[in-house]
Amino acid sequence: MAKLTVDQTTVVKETIRSIRRGIRVTKVTCTRSVKGKYGDAYVGFSAGWHTTQDDMGGATDAQISSEETAPWDEDRGLTLNESKLAAYLVAMEVDLQAHDHAMAGSTIGESDRQTAHEAIRANYNRLVVEQMFRSGLLKEDKA
Repeated sequence: MAKLTVDQTTVVKETIRSIRRGIRVTKVTCTRSVKGKYGDAYVGFSAGWHTTQDDMGGATDAQISSEETAPWDEDRGLTLNESKLAAYLVAMEVDLQAHDHAMAGSTIGESDRQTAHEAIRANYNRLVVEQMFRSGLLKEDKA
């Protein structure tokens, strides 16, 4: 492929920016497996955003509708940035739940579960804050 001209590079960047601004995510799916000497604990969550989805396939998503206009009608789904934050939140819950299941099934002990919960919460909190700074939702405190 030939090297792009400055004008071509500008067109590519503008097109990608436009597409990224228009992306709306309607579902976030996260899974987690905790492996232990007595077996594995597996958890998966799917979180939909103002939609009911037929996960069995074959049908198109049925959007929530009513006689009244819902506040999200004009802007269905999450922005790409919002979906990243939503993925962190759903994934954190999945990770916590998987460790609960692993403890309940005697795959890990209570102290391992507690240690994992503390680390999971701290790590996801850090990721959420970093994403909010990257996206401009949080600004550096100049004070």
